[in-house]
Amino acid sequence: MKCSFVILTWNRAPMLEKCLEMLVSSIKSKKECEIIIYDNLSPDNSKEIIVDFQKKYSQVISITTVFGEENIGLSAYKKLFSLAKADIIIEVDDDILQFPSQIDETFINYFDKFKDFGYL
Repeated sequence: MKCSFVILTWNRAPMLEKCLEMLVSSIKSKKECEIIIYDNLSPDNSKEIIVDFQKKYSQVISITTVFGEENIGLSAYKKLFSLAKADIIIEVDDDILQFPSQIDETFINYFDKFKDFGYL
């Protein structure tokens, strides 16, 4: 696995839906990447959007979802990072609505050229 895209969300269903759709369409090597989503007990319909997204794309790309039982704030990143299986972990904010084409290749190429960097 090359890239893990991790997303922490809370109460941003409309943006999250668009974010997920755009992210998956921008990933070139879907079989070598994964998307991990942590919902921080959103009061809106984020859970439904995540479940629908997983049903729609689980045959295309590996998707892991976690639905928190309480809102633990940014501490949820610890859980997200621990679930990541790839060499490169990419944190994606749930309100990003556009991504560059072949976003996975961009990160892979960067870290191949700049091996001393551990965080971007």
